[in-house]
Amino acid sequence: MRDSRHTSSSTNSFNHSPWQLNQMDVWEALFEDAPVKTLRKNTVVFHQGDPLQSIYFVRRGRVRSSVFDEDGQEMTILIFSEGSIFGEVSAIEQSPYQVTTTTNTACTLAYLPVAVFLEKVEQSPSLTRQLNRSLTQKIIRLASHIKDIALLNSDERVVAYLLKLADTFGVETELGLKIAIPFTHQEMADLIATSRVTVSKVMSLLDKEGILQRIEGYLYIKDKEALLQWCASQGR
Repeated sequence: MRDSRHTSSSTNSFNHSPWQLNQMDVWEALFEDAPVKTLRKNTVVFHQGDPLQSIYFVRRGRVRSSVFDEDGQEMTILIFSEGSIFGEVSAIEQSPYQVTTTTNTACTLAYLPVAVFLEKVEQSPSLTRQLNRSLTQKIIRLASHIKDIALLNSDERVVAYLLKLADTFGVETELGLKIAIPFTHQEMADLIATSRVTVSKVMSLLDKEGILQRIEGYLYIKDKEALLQWCASQGR
């Protein structure tokens, strides 16, 4: 029997979504005159271990950061949407890129050489504070993500991910709590270390029970309390 403390602690920390928040208003001015790359879906931006060259800003689309084990098995750890930056952790450490980052959709990425990015940030107290805040948020999100992978079963992880997205991107509507960001079952599966089939199965069960509904490409949580109870029941 699963320790009830695991489920309880996880359901109380659903605000730490591994999906990075849109920070367009913070970083856009810094990258305003930066060169741009337009990339197709599933294009590798850089590989884990590649020499550090640039810091990237997502103008359009979504990218994922992943790590690979010795057998080549991929685990997605963060997803970056429009307005996010990535590569800055390696810049602070002055180390090769520590993850592989790949486009999840067609993307437009602005980029700056590492030295230029760091110089501009160092000259701006507000950007320095924002960079520190961004790094702290990533640490918190990664810690929460690792905890979920370690302590929750696959069905619980699907629900935990939904609740994290709802707390981060949820908008109250007459139809329920709308998760106002599109995502695919495969993206969810990659993040929570399970299969797309498992994600689809759980989504279908929640839909049949009237807890969840997809309308015009967006998910609506009809009853958040019922979703929490359903999640708790999976750990018994």
